[in-house]
Amino acid sequence: PVHLPLLAIVGSFLLMAGNIGWGWSNPLHAAALGGLAPIRGSVNSVLYATGGLLIPLLYSWFVAGSSDPLMTARGLAAGAVAGLGAGPFVPPAAALTIGLLAGASVPLVTYLVDRRLRLNDSAGIVAMGFVPALLGLLATGIWADGLLGSGWQATGIGGILGVSGQGVSGLWVAPGFQVNFPGQLQAQMIGILALGLWGFLASLLLCGPL
Repeated sequence: PVHLPLLAIVGSFLLMAGNIGWGWSNPLHAAALGGLAPIRGSVNSVLYATGGLLIPLLYSWFVAGSSDPLMTARGLAAGAVAGLGAGPFVPPAAALTIGLLAGASVPLVTYLVDRRLRLNDSAGIVAMGFVPALLGLLATGIWADGLLGSGWQATGIGGILGVSGQGVSGLWVAPGFQVNFPGQLQAQMIGILALGLWGFLASLLLCGPL
């Protein structure tokens, strides 16, 4: 657990900076949108983190009478983690919305885990890691606008749903693209299941003999 708010705040800002660096270093985004995918990803990364810190900041301010730096830093981290799931595939307005949802989940999940379930999660892993990651992955199936990801998910470089150049698409797509809902949401859910099984089985194989 973090006892010094300064360490939590610095750590959350470093996480946000790392997300931006990850976006620029990803070769899969190099040719997308004429090379503008990393720029859109960087803008989205800042919006994810901004949305994530706003709700915990305001919540702790109005409930306790003063802002809680640790809760706010966890909200920023939660927004950044949710952004890893959605990345540049959603428009900036959706990125801010996803960040707000991830940040809003932090006080609620922290209360449920600490007070109701009485689990030993003093580092806030569930609140700022597990739940925001699920939100970000599922949100891609709703807000992905189709501008990025052409050729991903074995859909073919030419596009999907009969539209040339259409990429990862959800419910709200850019003009000229076809809605891919609930297909993309189902793909995201399959991905979550696959990641969960991989993590469980890999840890079982590595740590089971110990």
